[in-house]
Amino acid sequence: MGKRDHFVGIDVGSKKVVCLIGRKGELEELNIIGIGVRESRGVKNGVIIDLDATAGDIEEAVKEAETMAYLDVEEALVSISGAHLQSLNSLGTINVMGKEKITSEDVDRLLVQARSIAIPNDREILYVLPQEYTLDSQSGIVNPVGMTGTKLDIKVHIITALSAAVHNLTTCINKAGVGIKAIIPSYIAAAETTLNADEKELGVALLDVGEGTSDIAFFEKGSLWSSFVMAIGGNYFTRDIAIGLRTSIADAEKIKRRYGTLIMPGNRDETAIKIPSVGSGKEKTIPIDILIDILSPRAEELLGIFKQQIGNSGSLKYMNAGVVITGGCANLKGLDEKAENVFGLPSRVGCPGAGIEGLLDRVRYPEFSVAVGLLFLAARQFGGGQGTEGKGLLSKMRSLFERF
Repeated sequence: MGKRDHFVGIDVGSKKVVCLIGRKGELEELNIIGIGVRESRGVKNGVIIDLDATAGDIEEAVKEAETMAYLDVEEALVSISGAHLQSLNSLGTINVMGKEKITSEDVDRLLVQARSIAIPNDREILYVLPQEYTLDSQSGIVNPVGMTGTKLDIKVHIITALSAAVHNLTTCINKAGVGIKAIIPSYIAAAETTLNADEKELGVALLDVGEGTSDIAFFEKGSLWSSFVMAIGGNYFTRDIAIGLRTSIADAEKIKRRYGTLIMPGNRDETAIKIPSVGSGKEKTIPIDILIDILSPRAEELLGIFKQQIGNSGSLKYMNAGVVITGGCANLKGLDEKAENVFGLPSRVGCPGAGIEGLLDRVRYPEFSVAVGLLFLAARQFGGGQGTEGKGLLSKMRSLFERF
């Protein structure tokens, strides 16, 4: 099987490592043919703290996916997260007076000019994503190639990362025997499979709330305008349960996954839950509203922090399509309703689903949004076939994949 016949995405998270293998079907749908999942032992709050453990988890996840798909993985798109990711918007301007038409070389020159910003020595630019072009006084141009004018401007979103974090992630992937096609910020991958075109056009905030990090990204006019990562996530809920119910962290995680809710169940059989006590090994039964009383204030606090951060970026007033929540914490029942109350805007849970076949039952959950999004980006950029090359968000990036 040729390299371009299948695509691989590896999501390295604080809770788990996921490897997905897919290929395009006859109708251009994404057919997932392999999946590997391993607990993440060497990542905390999006930062790799144990190279060997992380490399081992990646290797095991890849082997599991390879066995299921009956093929060997050589290269992959890989996610990156962590509060070290930072972003800013920048402008670029070039003179195109006297040219018969604007060329792709002019656009590349404009992007180089826009990315000429001062950053600390320990950081590097991951991506420069075009937002919109302005040709003379005409704004909102998506692609100026072939047009004629005098002055061409561009607005871009620049994402930077700590060089050490990029190097450590690369080391782990390579130690697991896999090459890297591109390193993709998690929120970009998640947006690919959870947001629709109308939402991106009207203005929407994506909240990818994982175990150790929360990625926030705002899209409008089809482009990314602000993004940031916070070192807070579902582990806050777990610790609150452990403290409030006097149980272990491991049992608190199980309780969160099985019973976690912010709304009172309508079924009487679900209004009481059994939980183990620390040390005794015995179970006790408690009303579920005690669990809700523990989880609800924390949910309001986290959502309030997200709202404040989005407000600080100036994007809050443009969120006409509201909020989309994804990541493992999106499984917390009622979190979308709580977000509606906190933001005063429409809110929904974002899950992979559209355009997927194969192992859909395994991945149609919010915690797989990043991994599935990586596959979609890989298929669009590197998949070959008529009309696939050069389209979509990844093709706009001037990125790390040029190095690998």
